[in-house]
Amino acid sequence: MKYTIILILLIIAFPSVHLNAQCITDAGAQDTICGNNYTFNATQVPAGYSSIWASSYPNAEWSDSSAPYASVKLPLLNSYNNFTSVDVQFSWTIYSDTCTATDSVWIHFIKEPDPNAGPDDTICDLSYTFQPVTGPEYFNYIWSYCICGSPATASYTWNSYPPDNHESQVNVSEYGSYLFVFGAYNPEDIYCRDKDSVIVVFENCTNLLIPKLNTQNCTYKDGSLMINSNVFLKDMQISIQNLQGKVVYNTTISKQSGINKIALQDIPSSIYVVVFKCENKQYAYKFFKP
Repeated sequence: MKYTIILILLIIAFPSVHLNAQCITDAGAQDTICGNNYTFNATQVPAGYSSIWASSYPNAEWSDSSAPYASVKLPLLNSYNNFTSVDVQFSWTIYSDTCTATDSVWIHFIKEPDPNAGPDDTICDLSYTFQPVTGPEYFNYIWSYCICGSPATASYTWNSYPPDNHESQVNVSEYGSYLFVFGAYNPEDIYCRDKDSVIVVFENCTNLLIPKLNTQNCTYKDGSLMINSNVFLKDMQISIQNLQGKVVYNTTISKQSGINKIALQDIPSSIYVVVFKCENKQYAYKFFKP
């Protein structure tokens, strides 16, 4: 009888005291991932509870921040700092009117390279200098190749000083079309890697009246079209036309006269075609004027 009275008094004195076995949560185990996407494996949300993920990383993008199996993406991870990886803390919270429980987990993101080998190109030579898009210096880069259409060999000349060590030169033994592979990997984990490719056509232009233009001798830069006439074997008539065929510029460029600068600041932003004419032959090159 005495114990019954004590229990009744405890219930009256502390009416809010209760045991809730559901008020626990688990954000999952610490993990490591290559790249900037991760999928969690947290405890399920009990009936009657709400839930939310939170992150120490700014502007994290969630597939569903209330789901235990949510995916998160960390934008601009490769430029977040100057290290090969980033540790990010995530918290998983469940809550109701009577209870809140939170657990945290650290995820180690190893930055994944995104190499860009540059545009396909054609050159009148047996030597070519690659122009890939520069990436973070903490990645390791390497060029390799497979031959497409020409049984020949290729050798590389490396610039040993980063970040220019991926702007390398290749020499081939025969004219033809080659596919070169530009790979990059994270030195923290050599399996965290990616690759891109570029096709370079090496042509013998000795007997061509109008050699094919490429990104190394006909480029648009700072409002002007830069044309290298050293590849011309004869004087060239140059006309620039819009996509409706209207000529917006005409001139003649002498052969072997070096870099010719054609100012285009006064023409509207659009796609144009520069046409090179010599005797009965012509070649067209399309470019975009911002």
